[in-house]
Amino acid sequence: MLTIFGVKGSPGATTCALLTAALWPTQALLVEADPAGGDLALRLSGPSGQVLPRSPSIAGLAVEPSGSPGWERAWHHALQTRVGVSVVCGLVEAEPMGIAVRQHAQAMARRLAGTETIVDAGRLLPQTPTFPFAAAAEAIVLVVGDGAEQFFHARDLLGGLLPEVSAETGTRSSVHAVVVAGPRRGSAAATELASVLGQRGLPVAVAGWIAHDRSGLQRWTAAERGTGRSILLRSARPVVTEIAEAHARAMRARSGDSAEGQEQVSLRAR
Repeated sequence: MLTIFGVKGSPGATTCALLTAALWPTQALLVEADPAGGDLALRLSGPSGQVLPRSPSIAGLAVEPSGSPGWERAWHHALQTRVGVSVVCGLVEAEPMGIAVRQHAQAMARRLAGTETIVDAGRLLPQTPTFPFAAAAEAIVLVVGDGAEQFFHARDLLGGLLPEVSAETGTRSSVHAVVVAGPRRGSAAATELASVLGQRGLPVAVAGWIAHDRSGLQRWTAAERGTGRSILLRSARPVVTEIAEAHARAMRARSGDSAEGQEQVSLRAR
């Protein structure tokens, strides 16, 4: 499972989650778990351009019996979309969505752990109700806007989150940051963010930058021709590739199948 958070005031966390699911190297499921309310049901359309229905949704996934097979049953609550991504949409209304996440996040995270699921967990805050999705994730991504205040907020938030995740699980997740920036600022913004995170020696890799391209996003979600060559998609592809490869390594390490994971077990045994 890959869990994606945003920083307060930053654009693009949900867009990043959507792009990640669309560009993932294997079939992935996108789960919208933002406790502030979902918006994918309003932003996306069905395969033929039709309005997405209000159900199925995360409400059904939240109350799945604890003994049911997690990922297989999760697909029963997904909707097919025009961009080719299967989405378990959040509830549009903030209050019932917040209740669903607070009451059922831990159970949902437990079912989805170890699967090719992308979770849009909303804004990262201290004591966030979506913490179970971070604790169960093999990889975590924080989406950051282009600005000094965003970079320092990201540093402080990750500095608080990562020890909590390690204490909860006893393992280290693969953690990445992604900058949303204008095309002319992308590379510089990613370098500046890496410098700020490095001031605390955080085990966080800056995967790169994704273009802040509203026009490209609108044309892509409307399935217009030629959008695969937009700066939005071109900037997202290498970012998603790096994150997917790190997620795969973390999956192997947690299962003990990789040499790295086996070596760590051996060292602990000594």
